[in-house]
Parts: sequence; structure tokens; C-alpha cells
Amino acid sequence: MTEHDQHLGVLMMQCATATPFGRLSGVEQLTVFRWLIDNGHMERTGKPLDAPRPAPIVKARTIEGQPIYAEGADHSPTETVTMR
Repeated sequence: MTEHDQHLGVLMMQCATATPFGRLSGVEQLTVFRWLIDNGHMERTGKPLDAPRPAPIVKARTIEGQPIYAEGADHSPTETVTMR
């Protein structure tokens, strides 16, 4: 998936979480978005979007039960997706 498609995917996900748009399949959502864009009903501004990031995987635990993550694990809850 190209960066352009990834940005559109995140935009679709954000619209689907709070609206009946979420009842459509991913292919149907993409068809609706393409139709709206192609017919001038919607314009993409290229605003960076925040996509959820999976939590880092726990590699081990200390004796006290505290998680130990891989070196350099990213703990941020989101990643920025830009339109290119």
C-alpha cells in the first residue's frame, strides 16, 4: 500500500468509527470515498492524520512483574500518516 493509500485508509477508519459509514465493508468505504473525491463532493487537504499504533510486545517480566520491552520499543499510542 502506498503512502497515499495509507492516508486514505486512516481517513476512512476515522470516519467509520463515529458514523454509520462503519457499517460498510472496506471495499465499499473506498468506493464511496473515491466517488466523493472524483465528483468534487470532497477534497483532501493533506492534513496529517494520527493512526493508532499497536502496543509494544512484552519480551519478559521482572521478578516484581514489571514488563521488559525490546530495546528501542516505541510506546507512543499513535503514528502520524501524511499524504504524499
